[in-house]
Amino acid sequence: MLQSTPSIAEEDENHEQEQYDYDRLHFSTDKRTDTSLLKNQYEQLPQITSTTTTGLSSWRIPRLILNFLSVSPHMLAHAEERLYQNLKNKYYGDYVHIRGDNLIWTVRSLNSLPDATPIVLIHDFGCASGIWIQNIDFLSARHPLYMFDILGFGRSSRPCFDQTNTINAETKFVESIEDWRIAVDLQTKFYLVGHGFGAYLATLYTMRYGQFIKKLILLDPWGFNPKPDESQLNLRTPLWIKLIAYITQTWTSFSAFRYLGPLGLPLLQLLAPRWKRLAPIDSSYEKSNALYEYLYHVNVQPASGDVGFQALASWYGWAKDPIVQVDHSRIENISDETFIAFIYGSRTNIDNTAAQQILHQRGPDNTCIKIIHNAAHFFFMEKPLQFHEVMSEILSDLPHYFRTLASVDRTITTTVLPE
Repeated sequence: MLQSTPSIAEEDENHEQEQYDYDRLHFSTDKRTDTSLLKNQYEQLPQITSTTTTGLSSWRIPRLILNFLSVSPHMLAHAEERLYQNLKNKYYGDYVHIRGDNLIWTVRSLNSLPDATPIVLIHDFGCASGIWIQNIDFLSARHPLYMFDILGFGRSSRPCFDQTNTINAETKFVESIEDWRIAVDLQTKFYLVGHGFGAYLATLYTMRYGQFIKKLILLDPWGFNPKPDESQLNLRTPLWIKLIAYITQTWTSFSAFRYLGPLGLPLLQLLAPRWKRLAPIDSSYEKSNALYEYLYHVNVQPASGDVGFQALASWYGWAKDPIVQVDHSRIENISDETFIAFIYGSRTNIDNTAAQQILHQRGPDNTCIKIIHNAAHFFFMEKPLQFHEVMSEILSDLPHYFRTLASVDRTITTTVLPE
């Protein structure tokens, strides 16, 4: 069953009571005044033309109107550069060309050990690669780090998706990831980390191209549980919810923001107050504003990836083709040699029943479930220390019975199978 999410006041109260010692993981920040994101000075931005009939119209839009509507790719690029200020390490961002004349915006670390196993991060729906801003310095300290904006999201190209064709959308997303891997010449096995919708895509990719994956790490994954039968739950869907569901099938999730122009940013701040305290570690008023500005510009670009998501999701957000189904599990397409780790926040609204079924199916030698206490869906931003402890354990390749920082941390729970 879905779990209720605590109020913002409750989360803020608990957040203020905790003191984090970041030296526990031998990790410190080196503040800088300039952006840590280097980029190709001759980069060519994807053309801003709407390729769908949802959201903005399908003609080329004048630059003046784009600036008013805040959908200029230059404004998004500037917001991203602000977000990358005061990081310890330097990162390089550029566009990677894939088939279909599409571009994938990619950010990679510049200071990692060449022989270490690479890490690839895939963001959630409604986000982009900058959402990992609190974690990339830690993860890139010992591993080559790659993160990219999913096709149709963030700064990547925004091609046309047919929201009525689930198979086509799934194939387009998965093949764009494989095209990207080939284009960046990532030939060794790597750790694939996905969050929410990105975890769903990471799982689909591993089902098809598992030979490249050393470990699959899924953070609060969407799309694993089958949609419950409303008749079995004895629930009646109110008319107003059906109306909203119909609108979301006709429009995309961010259509309203696209038409509000400069009013969209204060509306986002009003509707999502928790993002203020999810700003990077050296939180300040300017940093929280930078995060809001970045997420706003990410989601007001022309509709594309959100249309692709609609093709994969049924009403109310359930996956049309979930990973775990009533009569079988699609996870069987992933080799038992591939380790799968699930990480959840204790206050998330994502049900982990499917993960527990997979743990029973595969066993504890190649599957684990970690719960980070007092954290919701974005636990890697809310509780970065605990998240880094869990990641250190998973990336260390130690047997599950070894004692680690995560195993002795009382704010982290490991699900174990009953004997």
